[in-house]
Amino acid sequence: MTFSQLLSYGIRLLSHLSSPELDARILLQHACSKSFEDLIAYEDQEIDQVFEQQFFSLLERRKNLEPVAYITGSKAFFDLEFEVSKDVLIPRSDSEILVDYVLKDFAQEDLKILDLGTGSGCLIITLLKHLPQTEGIGVDASHKALDIAKRNADKIGVGDRLTLLQSNWFSEITPQAFDIIISNPPYIGLEEDISPEVRCEPHTALFAGLDGLDSYKQIAAKAKDYLSPQGSIYLETGYKQKEDVQKIFEAHTFKLEGIAKDLQGHARCLKFRLCV
Repeated sequence: MTFSQLLSYGIRLLSHLSSPELDARILLQHACSKSFEDLIAYEDQEIDQVFEQQFFSLLERRKNLEPVAYITGSKAFFDLEFEVSKDVLIPRSDSEILVDYVLKDFAQEDLKILDLGTGSGCLIITLLKHLPQTEGIGVDASHKALDIAKRNADKIGVGDRLTLLQSNWFSEITPQAFDIIISNPPYIGLEEDISPEVRCEPHTALFAGLDGLDSYKQIAAKAKDYLSPQGSIYLETGYKQKEDVQKIFEAHTFKLEGIAKDLQGHARCLKFRLCV
C-alpha cells in the first residue's frame, strides 16, 4: 500500500473518534519515522510491509481509545516536545495558559520556582527554557513521573537548573522562599463523568476527592510557608472551580490577583498573592 492509501484506511478505521484524520496522520508518521512533509511528497510511494504492520498495530491501539500521546510516547507543549507515558498526565493546551501567564508577568528575571505535582515537567521545564536565569524545584509523589521529568529536562537543556524531588506536595521540601509556585493539581471529582480516554491517565493526577478540591486545600494550607512576601501562586483549575478555589485560598490569607481565561471564556489559571 502507498502512504496515501494507508492514511485513507486509518481515517476510515478511526472515523468514530473526534479527530480521525489527525490521529491517523500522526500514527502513520510515527510508524514510518516520516515527517508530515514526507507523507505529502511521497504519498504515492509503496511502503515497506514492516512499517505497514506497525501502522496497523498503532491504529488498533487508538481504535481501542488509547491516547495518541501514549502510543507515540511524546506530546507537543508550548514550543517543545515532551516524553510522556502512562505514568504522567498528558500535557494539554489549557496548561499552556498558565505558562503564558507567568511569562507575561516576568521577562528574564532571576527567579526561584516551585512546581507542585510536576508530572512530565512540562510546566516548569518550559518556564526554565524561556527564563534562562531562573532555577526551579519540581516535586511529584511518583518516582516514575520524576524519571520522565528528568529525561525531559536533560533533553531540553535545563537539567542543570531543575531539582526534582519525590514529595507529597510540600512534605519533603526544605523550607525556603520561592518567588513563584505553580501547579496543575488533580481537580476532577470522583463522581464526575469523564471520557474513557482521560481515564487512561494516572488517577492520582486526575482525581481529588468528591468535589475535586482536595488538592487546592492541601496546597493552600502550606503554601504561605514556602512563598516569598512578594511571591505569587499560579494554579490551573477546572472550568467551574474559580469561586471555590478562591474561597479556599482567601481562607488562608491569600488574595486573588488575576485570572487567565481559555478560549471559551472560562477561568483556567488563578493567580494568588499573600495578603499584606
